[in-house]
Amino acid sequence: MDTTEDIQALVTKLRFRHLRVLITLDESGSMHRAADLLCLTQPAVTKILLEVESAIGVQLFERSAHGVVATPSGRCVIRYARVMSAELARMSAEVRALEAGQGGTVSLGAVAGAFPTIAVRAVINMQRNHPGITVKLREGTSASLLADLSEGLLDVAICRTAVCANPDIFDRVEFGAERIAVVAGPDSPLSRGGVSSLADLCTRRWVLYPNRMPAQRLLERELMEQGLEMPTHPIEASSTFVTILLLNADPGLVSLVSRETAEIFAAKRLVSILPVTIRARTEPYELVTRRGSDLSPSAGLLIDALKRSARQQTREAEVEDVAP
Repeated sequence: MDTTEDIQALVTKLRFRHLRVLITLDESGSMHRAADLLCLTQPAVTKILLEVESAIGVQLFERSAHGVVATPSGRCVIRYARVMSAELARMSAEVRALEAGQGGTVSLGAVAGAFPTIAVRAVINMQRNHPGITVKLREGTSASLLADLSEGLLDVAICRTAVCANPDIFDRVEFGAERIAVVAGPDSPLSRGGVSSLADLCTRRWVLYPNRMPAQRLLERELMEQGLEMPTHPIEASSTFVTILLLNADPGLVSLVSRETAEIFAAKRLVSILPVTIRARTEPYELVTRRGSDLSPSAGLLIDALKRSARQQTREAEVEDVAP
């Protein structure tokens, strides 16, 4: 049987319930728990799994007394099952919106620093021009956003594909680089002077993004160029909100956040921006979509708005850089 015949046979045999069983088995790790979650009997779940394995021709889960674990082939099939399930859910939401006289739904994920610089302005402008479109927003790390994008849980992401092992599964457009600020809590003694370089902060305790995230790599490069050591035993937080809470709770902590984010929180007296210059540059933001995905008109409008917002941000940053 050639590839075309294989695909046609698979489409004929597989049903939506097969996808749900695969996803639920992977999430629960147990035939029994999956059956409970799906309101099916355990023999019914076993039968459906065997049907899928028979249709595809490979074993998808290793069974043991401790539960079930996806095989390498199973993880591949489950990833596509998630994409198909998400696409069906999105189709249903878009049809309901159209029937209600609205304009559809689009989901955007972004790293924290891209929200004040690009995402918020784009979403506000888009909603003003297309009030019938529902926009779903999600903040996350580049790694988590790319995982959601690959599974069809997001339409568009603003992040960095350098953290991904297989970036070729995405289409991407490069935006501008992120500007970084060193910050402390609003009541930190560091905000009252005595700090002018990273060398003054070497003995301080840091809040950093998880290992190998772009902000941490940036700090490593900057410290290396200055002959300084990385902070030991930092607190790792993947959320800017959590970082701000930590800085407010402990005036001895310092951290890195995007310059624009820092300025917003500093205006509200939630952080102090320290007079420390970071010369190294972050990897540029990228507008990322899943390669080969058929984007909805709503997603196309959002992408256009994001590109306009990114261009405006670049112009504003250039003006600020040359200002006296």
